[in-house]
Amino acid sequence: MEFQRRARAANKTILIIDDDESIRKSISMHLEDNFYKTLTAENGREGIEIFDQTHPDLVLVDLRMPEVDGYEVIKYIYKSAPEVPLIVVSGVNSIQAAIDTMKIGAWDFLTKPVTDHSVLIHSIEKGLDHADLFFEKQKADKKFYDLFNTVSDYLYSYDLNGYLIEVNQTFKNEIGYSEDVLDGVDAREIMSEELIPGFEKSLKEILIKKKDEGNFQIRSKNGKVLFVEYNNTLVYDDAGKPAFISGSARDVTLREQAEKEKKAAKRHVAEQEKKALVGQIAGKLAHDFNNILGAIMGRAQLSLLHSKNKKVIQSLQLIVEQSLRGKSLTQNLVAFAKNQEPRQETIEINNKIDLVLNLMERDLEGAEIVRDYKASIPTLIADPGMIEHVLVNIIQNSVHAMSKTKSPKLILRTYYLNGKICIELEDNGCGIPLEHHNDIYTPSFTLKGGKDVSQSYGDNIKGTGYGMANVKNYVEKHKGEISFKSVIGKGTQFTLALPLIKKELTGKEIKEVEKTTIHKGKNILLVEDEKAISDVQSRVLSREPFKHKVDIAGTGHLAIKMFKENDYDFISLDYLLPGGLNGMDVYNQIRDINKAIPILFVSGNIEFLESIEDLRKKDPNLDHLSKPCQNKDYVESINRLFTGSKS
Repeated sequence: MEFQRRARAANKTILIIDDDESIRKSISMHLEDNFYKTLTAENGREGIEIFDQTHPDLVLVDLRMPEVDGYEVIKYIYKSAPEVPLIVVSGVNSIQAAIDTMKIGAWDFLTKPVTDHSVLIHSIEKGLDHADLFFEKQKADKKFYDLFNTVSDYLYSYDLNGYLIEVNQTFKNEIGYSEDVLDGVDAREIMSEELIPGFEKSLKEILIKKKDEGNFQIRSKNGKVLFVEYNNTLVYDDAGKPAFISGSARDVTLREQAEKEKKAAKRHVAEQEKKALVGQIAGKLAHDFNNILGAIMGRAQLSLLHSKNKKVIQSLQLIVEQSLRGKSLTQNLVAFAKNQEPRQETIEINNKIDLVLNLMERDLEGAEIVRDYKASIPTLIADPGMIEHVLVNIIQNSVHAMSKTKSPKLILRTYYLNGKICIELEDNGCGIPLEHHNDIYTPSFTLKGGKDVSQSYGDNIKGTGYGMANVKNYVEKHKGEISFKSVIGKGTQFTLALPLIKKELTGKEIKEVEKTTIHKGKNILLVEDEKAISDVQSRVLSREPFKHKVDIAGTGHLAIKMFKENDYDFISLDYLLPGGLNGMDVYNQIRDINKAIPILFVSGNIEFLESIEDLRKKDPNLDHLSKPCQNKDYVESINRLFTGSKS
């Protein structure tokens, strides 16, 4: 024990500040006899200077000194180094002096003369013990705050009025206040307004329940929405009264998104099952039904050529009109039910609109047509048949809506905005009632014919109810968006926004991709029968920053032949292929030869989508992108597969 005491003393330096030289020497000699190192100063000013230069472990200080007295020394040292013990050794024998010095930072108070030096040594040792505890506490506090600020959960506390006491760095970083001091800030100031009532309610309830847990939605400084799962606890003071609220929260945004996607997927599957059922029925009935309609319509048209009776002619014309309506209904029903994957061809959208307008010239007779096409609109890669079907349906609806308009007018606008080719179709027809705005894409819904209670349409206009359902379906198959605004008696405007698939990565996209792991100079087999798509994908992969060597196979048979004859590092594979072998057949044959080569399916086929998830669980070197896909998503998927590949 004595050895340890001496060892510690030998490593400690004590500063003695006293204007009496004899006292300085006496104390210094005694301390050095006890193995301490000493420094001396004859007044407060000199003492402060020596302290700043040497940083001693403990200070002995007199109170009454010239220039700077002991009180000022204590205040200065305690403020700059609160961990250093300050022991007053003074001739002022006053309880009030002892109290005053303790208040401003002194550790102990001894009166002169110090006749028993063991009392001084005891006080010094206790002071150094206190300093050691202070340092240990600092270390523990640092460990705690390091953990507090780096833990992945959000940690926080706030008072009973909602003012923040402490927030960990993780939380501050996530909500966009990484550089801000939030201590003392009203939590409501960093919330969006719609969340404040819920927060204030929880402040009241936790006083009763003592605990509060649940889910909460917060919005970061830049507007990002976070879903969190929180757990708050009421903390009490020593008197047993509620003091503040301490809590933790966990970001569950990804889980919420996954749950939404799961629900959306279930709705999608249910919708596809409904379509499949309709498709089975429609497919079986369409052929026979159209044959029957064809016979009826043909006979009626032949009879019209020879009939002279006015009433008979009217009846025959009605038969022909209803037969045509039946044919249209069958076509729309089959189109709605089909799980058809869009073909990918280049389309000049302004030319496509003009083509449709020419085809519908007779329907548009008497209407003013205004073309407001922006020049230099990029080429669209899409299914020309589907796009034509969308335009025909919307324009046909406009024609019907303007059937009672005195001066019908149809305005068609095209422009390019935020990576999307936009088409606006605006008419001055009857408009869509507000109460039916949510119904227009519902299969079998129509406001025409027998449903035209407001008599907004011409007497001869009928609707199948599947036209707009098909329009929405086709737009979504191209990962596009459709919206509309409509006012009764003034007209309707539909806006289509179709994503542009560029022929190469933009400079911005290249910079974003370069932030991730990039794999270069690989041999890639691209299996794709749509030339417009294979040209784009091949161009993107073979240029900077990837410089891959790309071979293209347009059929399944050619893909297998090329795979057997060449060494490839990666397969990009479509599902629907001509020639008898589909993408799954190609995949199975490749896996029989090579179990680990990365394979990326690129397909929007419903039949394929229903089976891919189970396949991905079994094959870690397989992934899927739905058509149409953006170039950036395509190359990032390839890079991810390369990075995670076990080949």
